[in-house]
Amino acid sequence: MEWRRPDEVTSPTVWSRFEGKAHGDRPPLKYTIQDITEDLIEDAVEHMTRYFLVRENITSSVGYVEDKVSTEELRDVWREALKQGVGLVALVEDADDASEKRIAGLNMTFVMSLGDKEKSKKESEFEEKIKGKLWKKTLRTLIDLEKDVDFSSLYGATKYLTAYGLSVAPQYNGDGVGYHLLMARTPLCRAVGVDLTVTSFTGAASQYLAKKAGFETIASLDYSTYEHDGKLAYPRLDGHCLLMAKRIPVKDD
Repeated sequence: MEWRRPDEVTSPTVWSRFEGKAHGDRPPLKYTIQDITEDLIEDAVEHMTRYFLVRENITSSVGYVEDKVSTEELRDVWREALKQGVGLVALVEDADDASEKRIAGLNMTFVMSLGDKEKSKKESEFEEKIKGKLWKKTLRTLIDLEKDVDFSSLYGATKYLTAYGLSVAPQYNGDGVGYHLLMARTPLCRAVGVDLTVTSFTGAASQYLAKKAGFETIASLDYSTYEHDGKLAYPRLDGHCLLMAKRIPVKDD
C-alpha cells in the first residue's frame, strides 16, 4: 500500500524559521521552511534542473543535463515524489514585501515503505523502463549502495523519509540553508509518523552537513572502484558516496 500523508497534518505546515548571516550593510535574510505545495511543484522542478543537476557531485561529473532523456525522466520522478506532499522548501522573504517569497533551497523528500514485499521487484521493473543512460546509471548506483542494508534490523523501521536531492541556490550559500533543510526533516517526520530518515549523500559538503544534522553512515561506495556496465562509473570523482541515516528523536535535545 502506498504511503499517504495523514489528513490531519495541515499543508502547508511551517517546520522551521531561521535567519541567515549579515553581509556587509545587508541585514540577515529571513527564511521559512515549509511543505512544497502543489502550486510550487513546477517551480521546484525548475530549480532542481537549473541548480542541482549542474552542482551535485555525481550529476555534475557526468554532464547529466546534456542527456535530455535522463533529465526529463528525473524531472518526472521529482514531480511524482512531491505528490506525497512532504517535500521541503526554504523560502526567503523579500525585505521590501513580506508577502513575496523566493525559493532559496529544496529537499525533494518523500516516504519509502519497507513493508512492501514487492519492493525489489518494483525497483527492477522501474529500472527496466528507464530510457536515459545517465538516469539508469545514477539510479543503479543508489540501489547498489543500499542493497545490503537491512533497515528493519538496524532501526526496527517499516518506513523512512528519503530524498531525490538537496539543493541551495548559489546566491544563498553561507546562510545554512542546506543544514536547516536537513534539520527540518525531524519535525516533519514526527508530525507524519515516520521515525527514520535515510539518504544517499554523494559529496563531502553534503556529507558534512548530514553529520552535523545527526546522521550516521551505514553504507559506503568507493568512487575509485565502482563500475557500471564493466567500466569505471565516475572516473572524475574521488572519495565515497555515503548512505546515511538518522533516527528521529522523540523530542529535541
